[in-house]
Amino acid sequence: MANEEKELFKFVNDAKYRERVIARIHKEKDNEYNRRIKQIESENKKLTKSRLNEITRISNARWEKNFGGKLSINRTEGKIRINNTEHLFSSIQGAELNIINGCRVVTTTTEKSKSKKHGSLGGAVVGGAVAGPVGAVVAGSVLGKTKTKTKGSTVSNQIPTCTHLGVLVNINGFVSEVVFISSQVDQSSISFTKAQNDAQNFISLLGVLAKTPVPTSFLRPDEETTVKALDTQIAKKQQELQAAIANKPIYSLPDMYRMEENKELSDEDYIQYLANADAQRISEKEANKTALKQEKIKKKATAKEPSPTDQKTTTAGEMIIKIVFWIISIVFLLFALVSFTTNGGILSGTLFCLTAIFVNPLLTGYIQNAGRKIPIWLLVIILIIGFMAGVMTFPTA
Repeated sequence: MANEEKELFKFVNDAKYRERVIARIHKEKDNEYNRRIKQIESENKKLTKSRLNEITRISNARWEKNFGGKLSINRTEGKIRINNTEHLFSSIQGAELNIINGCRVVTTTTEKSKSKKHGSLGGAVVGGAVAGPVGAVVAGSVLGKTKTKTKGSTVSNQIPTCTHLGVLVNINGFVSEVVFISSQVDQSSISFTKAQNDAQNFISLLGVLAKTPVPTSFLRPDEETTVKALDTQIAKKQQELQAAIANKPIYSLPDMYRMEENKELSDEDYIQYLANADAQRISEKEANKTALKQEKIKKKATAKEPSPTDQKTTTAGEMIIKIVFWIISIVFLLFALVSFTTNGGILSGTLFCLTAIFVNPLLTGYIQNAGRKIPIWLLVIILIIGFMAGVMTFPTA
């Protein structure tokens, strides 16, 4: 059998294998569908991010930074930004310089020194004579010793400094300060001069901006042409995404899993046909199981039922056993009567009497009717024991 024929046979007759094949086909189509959706979503996400970046770029481009970023001006929208807060030009009520001056003391000391040297050549000679060359060195080291006298004066100068320099800006009655200097700086330094000029220019510029009219109409950043173009692209991409989502995958069954007589059926009808065939096979299988089970039960019951000959034999045997035990029961009753009439034979008579009662067919029949079967061997044992007990207790002369 060729490989394709094996595949077709398993597909038609094995429901679990058919489910695996259909699941594999669905998985391939679903993966292709999901890849397409994810690709469009990724492209749409990139366009949305580009739009946000463009809005941010346009918004930032409208702000011009001045004085190292201490003052930002948006002339398009008529706004200023001070200390990370935005205000309209019309909110500026005034500005003034806030300066705290100080000084630092520089002390200068002037010194005059006078020195004298003292030495003795004879000391070196004497030292050499007394202690040799070492003594000469020690004695000579004293030669050239200096004595110094110092006189001087100290002068202190005060140098003007600035410890704080800022501009107090009045925004609708609330004061906000822009700081240019926050540590001690000499007023003669270049940094102080620059900071002071920047502060004066800051105040002048705020004065000009306070008189500048606030624009009543302007394009928002998201209304600019470049952003609108991105909006159009995003709208098209969203339409493409909706169309891709609506375009559900079509699961087509390969021809290798088709039987010739079912070529004209659609995939759904063909799968349903196979499912119905599966249900019919299962039903037939269950019916066969049930029939086989019933047949086994019937055979078992037939094997247990006795044949008429067996029944006749059983009935004749039971009658003979009953007659025998009736005779034995009567004989034991006679033994009991003899024992009772003999002096001291009460115990023996009682045992014979009880044995006669236990083996009597009337008692055994009653017990059997109550649902308890007494085997013959048990009656024989009772009979033997009763007889032995009666004989052993029978009085002797």
